[in-house]
Amino acid sequence: MTQGKKFICTVMAMAMIVSSAAISASANAKNRSFSFDINTFGNSKTSYELKEDTTSAWIQAAEGSFYVTVYGSGSNGGTLVDETYNGYVTVTDNNSHYLPNKVRENGFKYCALGLRSVNIFSGHASGYWSPDSV
Repeated sequence: MTQGKKFICTVMAMAMIVSSAAISASANAKNRSFSFDINTFGNSKTSYELKEDTTSAWIQAAEGSFYVTVYGSGSNGGTLVDETYNGYVTVTDNNSHYLPNKVRENGFKYCALGLRSVNIFSGHASGYWSPDSV
């Protein structure tokens, strides 16, 4: 291989590495904590967070058993629309789950989770979540 071809191959390989690092760093996968009372009559909501890609949201329960719904919104604090694939996801103590959703596919920029108790009575839910999972 000539010196020129080696140089071109090296430059192309470096460009691929740099571009893949930028892609993986773009997801909003920072974990956020949540802690609030929940009941069976309505959803308690997390904060609105920017959703940067089409990956599943993610949740880790530290306390409580609850149903989770993934919501999309066009603005921070705007109207929430259920964007969960196949309905809600059931989450139990000390378990983590990926939460498939259509938030970005349907044009929304923000994501929030709604939690509802699986028990007939109210309870407490706490843990961590992320709008993107990569």
